[in-house]
Amino acid sequence: MRDVTRIEQATQRLVSAVERLEQAVEGQSLHDDGDRERLSRALAAAQADYAALQNVTHKVTQRLDAAIGRLRLMLEG
Repeated sequence: MRDVTRIEQATQRLVSAVERLEQAVEGQSLHDDGDRERLSRALAAAQADYAALQNVTHKVTQRLDAAIGRLRLMLEG
């Protein structure tokens, strides 16, 4: 009978361990979802910044080209 009790105790410890692992996995999934959401927001912000920088770069390029053109005219004339 003593072996049966030890087996039951071991089985109960195994069940408890499995339950803790399942809870940990569920908690990790929630954590991963939070990370994904945070990373998604960061990516969207970075993409918006990139688009704004592209716009600024385009404007600066146009202004520099115009200034260079005016300087050339002044030097030639």
